[in-house]
Amino acid sequence: MKKWLTVIAALLLSLVLCVSGLAEGTAEAGETLEGAAAAAAVETIEETIAAPTEIATWFVCVMGISIVFIGLICLIVLISAMGAIMKRVNARKEEKAQPQPAAPVAEAIPNRAELVAAVSVALAEELGKDVRAICIHSIKRV
Repeated sequence: MKKWLTVIAALLLSLVLCVSGLAEGTAEAGETLEGAAAAAAVETIEETIAAPTEIATWFVCVMGISIVFIGLICLIVLISAMGAIMKRVNARKEEKAQPQPAAPVAEAIPNRAELVAAVSVALAEELGKDVRAICIHSIKRV
């Protein structure tokens, strides 16, 4: 961190010197800084770039774990937001859906004996059995 502050300070110093030289009319476009300030700025930048940077192991672990947890938190937020959106969409669809009329009440069958006879004959024919072997207990309308 200290090295980066030194680099930023050197760059700001060179910028200030360049601007002040242009303001005074002593420097023209394309000219480089001269003097001890420019040399000091260049040396500081070169030292910072050439110096090996060592990052502490604990810092790498903490950054890795924090990035993973930030990613997980983002996923949780996105999934929760999608769930809320889908609930709203489904609620709107349910509001738009018209209620279906209630099923009609089962009407009494006027000729129940004839219906039972017809159904039992059809079943006996399909199953290949005698009509007397089939016993129908109830008939419900589907």
